[in-house]
Amino acid sequence: MISQVYGLYIFLTKSNDIWEAVRQIYSKVKDIALIYEIKTTLSMTKQGTMIVIEYYNTMKNFWLELDY
Repeated sequence: MISQVYGLYIFLTKSNDIWEAVRQIYSKVKDIALIYEIKTTLSMTKQGTMIVIEYYNTMKNFWLELDY
């Protein structure tokens, strides 16, 4: 591990603890990317030729995905 990264984990004594800490940090990056993708898609979604109920259901699915 390079010294810039090592400093974050210097007090962890077990390799399992280190892996768990790394997983927690970098899994959040994935979540942020997914949230950004959903919000972008949500903001670009237009009713267009969909009937109101289809449009509502589409938007509702995006909102539920964000809540999850």
